[in-house]
Amino acid sequence: APAAAEEKSPWAGTVVRSKEYVVRREPRRQEEFIGEVYYNQLNRTATSDWALYDHEDRLWKARGRVHAEMRAEDGEIFLADGHEARHDLKTRFGDLRGKDEPGSMVRIERRAAGGEGPDILTARILRWKEGAREAELEGGVRLEGAQAESRAHRALYRHDGRSLALSGGRPVCRVKSAPAFPEGKPAWQGAIQADSLDAGLLSRSLNASGSVRGWVEFQRDRDKIR
Repeated sequence: APAAAEEKSPWAGTVVRSKEYVVRREPRRQEEFIGEVYYNQLNRTATSDWALYDHEDRLWKARGRVHAEMRAEDGEIFLADGHEARHDLKTRFGDLRGKDEPGSMVRIERRAAGGEGPDILTARILRWKEGAREAELEGGVRLEGAQAESRAHRALYRHDGRSLALSGGRPVCRVKSAPAFPEGKPAWQGAIQADSLDAGLLSRSLNASGSVRGWVEFQRDRDKIR
């Protein structure tokens, strides 16, 4: 029967468990985790069917039902699902991809600390750099949220400003209802297509650049349009 394995990684505070565990010294020093892989480090966890850590390259690989969860300092939670992931500890760059077949996508869910949402993003590829507080999505990007829907070829999410920059393929954004923000300003809804779009999740704003078309409707506030 497979023996359970629990190994601390070369850096403190990290634990990896799996049903089977294989250590290789030659030709490269590697640790392989097979079956029900569980990874935990501080505010993030990940699970997969298989994982490999290469000590020489300082590279993590995971494959099969990859699921990751991360909690930000402000309480927001991010969940990501895909088929294959890589994270380079030297460059701090990583990516998550779907299967190499049509229609296979990565799914990202953002849950705000206040409980609103969630926002669901899908794309072919998710890329990140650890510590940069931003993530890039590429290929058939779609956003489904309580307040807005959008699609584009590429998207860049910046956590500090809670903004989503959309580009490629003439991105489209439909705002179902943007609450009044700041106070005293009217709530609004609309749909915009442009060469590029920048949506502010906190500022309730939408900036369009290039060739722009669409419509915006401001809701009445005490019988007045402001």
